[in-house]
Amino acid sequence: MNANHYDLWNICRTFFCAGRDASHGLAHMETVTRQAVLIFMMNHGATESAEFIARNLSRVIVVAMLHDVNDHKYDDEVGTLAKKVKTFLESIASKLVIVDGEAEGCATEAGVVETVMQCTDAISYSKEVKRGMRWFEKTLPSAAWVVVRDSVSDSDKLEAIGYSGLLRCYEFATHLLKGKGKWEAALQEHGIDNIGKALLYPHVVEHSDEKLLRLKDHFVNTVAGKHLALPLHEEMVVGLKQWEMNGPPALSAVGIHA
Repeated sequence: MNANHYDLWNICRTFFCAGRDASHGLAHMETVTRQAVLIFMMNHGATESAEFIARNLSRVIVVAMLHDVNDHKYDDEVGTLAKKVKTFLESIASKLVIVDGEAEGCATEAGVVETVMQCTDAISYSKEVKRGMRWFEKTLPSAAWVVVRDSVSDSDKLEAIGYSGLLRCYEFATHLLKGKGKWEAALQEHGIDNIGKALLYPHVVEHSDEKLLRLKDHFVNTVAGKHLALPLHEEMVVGLKQWEMNGPPALSAVGIHA
């Protein structure tokens, strides 16, 4: 990575959703970005030109840092967060414009904004399920952008699995209850010591069956991603069995506060 990459990463750090729960907040974006850079370099660092690496590392960083900002679980019906992402991209687009970049959607600042928005949209698991596997290959302007997408998507999927992935899911279940205005009533009914087992754990089991246990074999695409996913998947399977036998951890033990 060169100075421009670090500068771009730092600029992206200034743009995130304050108050977002940790499962989809700045810490998640940072982890996905670090891991996406690793995956990209593992897959392409020894085989591609310095120009290819430099150009696409910038794209990986931006897409990874922004991929969850306007996630459908947080945006409203009029796309307020999506509009904020677009405005931010307009402020940094000049850093991604390339000479003779028509074929890669990057000849103009407007092209950069549109292409990055398309790429962040393509990270979504639910959209791939809905639109069909690899749907984005027909919409992204070049194979290089598919490489960027796969590097970030694999990283995002790795964040979802492993024991830490179970804890993220456990935490997100509290966010869902709070978002629906049901948290206080649930606390009164079950108590802080039992709410995890009564309400949060069933959500984790359901989400694992529907999504998490499928990621390694069906939604992680690159050689490096698959290599990194294997031990995390096994760790997640063991964790689910432990929770089934012994119950999930206490909320306070994993940093979840009432």
